[in-house]
Amino acid sequence: MRGQAARAGRQPSVVGVLWLVPLLFLLTTGCASNNPARHVAELTPLQLPDEQLSIADVEQQVTTPDLLATDPAMREFVARYTGGVTSDRQRLLMLHRAVTGQGSLGLEYDPLAGGDAREVFYRGSANCLSYASLFVALAREAGLDASYQWLEVRPQWTRMGERVMVRLHVNVVVKMQRGNQYMVDIDPLPTRDIAGSREISDRDAQALYHNNIAMDALANEEIEQAWLHAVRALQLSPAEPHLWVNMGAIYRYAGQYAAAEENYLYALELDPWERSAMNNLTVLYGIQGRQE
Repeated sequence: MRGQAARAGRQPSVVGVLWLVPLLFLLTTGCASNNPARHVAELTPLQLPDEQLSIADVEQQVTTPDLLATDPAMREFVARYTGGVTSDRQRLLMLHRAVTGQGSLGLEYDPLAGGDAREVFYRGSANCLSYASLFVALAREAGLDASYQWLEVRPQWTRMGERVMVRLHVNVVVKMQRGNQYMVDIDPLPTRDIAGSREISDRDAQALYHNNIAMDALANEEIEQAWLHAVRALQLSPAEPHLWVNMGAIYRYAGQYAAAEENYLYALELDPWERSAMNNLTVLYGIQGRQE
């Protein structure tokens, strides 16, 4: 999944892998006392040379897709490879082989291949977030307890023009009846690079979908689209600190430094250890000459 701006990522190409893992928990340190949703409603309008964008414009211009929607062909695919199999674990293994095997769907990794489950199914390529959408959708169709999972990973930075992006990663967790859990991932990470994990909701995944669009737009200097999709991401998942960092990066690019600072500081209220918020504040204060 592409991720966190102005200090937000992409992964190297690897085929999907499935493995049994012990439970990992990411400890959250959020301490913000105010309602994050209220902060979203009070976001500063984006000032453009010839217009101003407000929250009302987001509702009119941004549509959130159903990332997990399936169609008859997808349901037939699941039935063909998992139908009649009673074991959850066996159904999972057969579905995974069908999705990644060259003799069936043959899904390939592409860091630029976003979208929803249906797009990935017919295109045959995905990044980590769109792969997760496809696999969660198909797994649930197969009667499996599948969810999106956020991984806290060792920071890896990539320069994109004048900005630097840090890698973020999402995969799938499937829970078995006897309490075991399996992770399914198109871009598996070494265990040493994973600091923790937590299950996230379908709504959080939609927020990450919009976040990726926003960061692509920012990289292409399409400030209007970046702001609209970043706001939509926050409306869907207002308690995610990195989304506030990305919003701050958009305001900084637009020259609205007070709004940028406010968003970085709020990210630190939600998570006092949010590294990208600290880095962005350092850059912002340097631009403003606020060395102290």
